Amino acid sequence: MKKLLLFIYLIIIFSTASIATEIEGTIYDLSLRKVPNSLIEINTEPQQKYVSIDGQYTLNVPPGKYTLIAKFPATGTPLLIDIEEIEIKEEGTFNLDLFLIDDLSDLDEYYNEPDIDEDLDPTTKKTYWEYIFLTILILIIIGVIIYLKSKPKPIPPITPIIKEEPKNLATQVLNFIEKEERATQKDIRKQFPYSEAKISLIISELEHNNKIKKIKKGRGNIIIINKPTKDI
Repeated sequence: MKKLLLFIYLIIIFSTASIATEIEGTIYDLSLRKVPNSLIEINTEPQQKYVSIDGQYTLNVPPGKYTLIAKFPATGTPLLIDIEEIEIKEEGTFNLDLFLIDDLSDLDEYYNEPDIDEDLDPTTKKTYWEYIFLTILILIIIGVIIYLKSKPKPIPPITPIIKEEPKNLATQVLNFIEKEERATQKDIRKQFPYSEAKISLIISELEHNNKIKKIKKGRGNIIIINKPTKDI
């Protein structure tokens, strides 16, 4: 009888362990360095608090929606902080790296602003350019008719004026991001008077060449210089 009860007890323990959900990750600052001695809080029932000594953390939570907060230092007034809204729908092991920043207030207007590549719908862009092309074509036809009526001479070839863009635009954008330490696509668009599509292409090129790194925040991104990871 005792062996049977022990067997049932072990089955219950292993069943409970099998449905545990584990969240793990690394805590970084915006220079991609590990941040030790940070406090991790998650609003489970009861609430869990975890002090990360080495910049790593591991939490066990059941499925559900949670708010995960990371603070540095672990005691006193936080100098760096990150807040993430997460939803666990199934059991397993999940990785979630946290990026601490010193001030969230100046970034609130950017977090809910979609990036250029998310905001531009291909169908809308196509219709927009079709209207522009049609308008230009009509203006050209009207101009040609007026010209032929006023001066019956051969129409000279029209040479389009092409605005030459600086060859070092990508370098200028990279230097701006490095000077500001962090920036958003909205900041870059204000600094450089080029089209949204052009700025988006420059940022994609720098990211492809591992010059910059995007950190997802809300519906937007914080852009920083991609530096080698070093432990503090």
